[in-house]
Amino acid sequence: MASMTVGGCAKRAAKYLGLRELAHQIESGTMGDEDRQQFVSMTRDVVHEIVTEFFPLRIKKVINIAGGSFDLKELNEQVAHVFSVRKGGVSFRFRTRFDRVETNAEGECEIEFSYLPVLSSMDTVIPIFAKINERIIGYGVAAEYCLINGLSDALLWDKRYKDALRKTLLPKGEQRLRKRAWW
Repeated sequence: MASMTVGGCAKRAAKYLGLRELAHQIESGTMGDEDRQQFVSMTRDVVHEIVTEFFPLRIKKVINIAGGSFDLKELNEQVAHVFSVRKGGVSFRFRTRFDRVETNAEGECEIEFSYLPVLSSMDTVIPIFAKINERIIGYGVAAEYCLINGLSDALLWDKRYKDALRKTLLPKGEQRLRKRAWW
């Protein structure tokens, strides 16, 4: 399975919008710095929305808690949400602050959290989500591009993006049909 990159999602969005020259520049790596940064930023925003709202990237790490708190900056990842703090299989109550986790656990503990992936260039590989693909992220990037550039198609692409996300959230085989009215 091919890796999904920021550039691949950006190129797909450019093709959706009919920006063939821009899609070619993305593919060949000849686009200007301003455009490149704009597409990286838009893709980052879309991926972060997916990660925080729909499909969190969960990870568990062993940390050392001292003095009732742990500085989240000590982790390599940018923490989006902390789910649990455990020691020896026992869950401890905790409170998440902006830059730290406070708990009554001490010593070596396991923390489970979701994180925001760092997307800094067109070559950055996007972590693969269950069910999320380049097409869905491309729809979101197309919506962002239209919104930022004042294009009238922003609502259309946002609807496609949200509909594709909604479809991935429904369990396979579950179909929702409107009730029929008999009168």
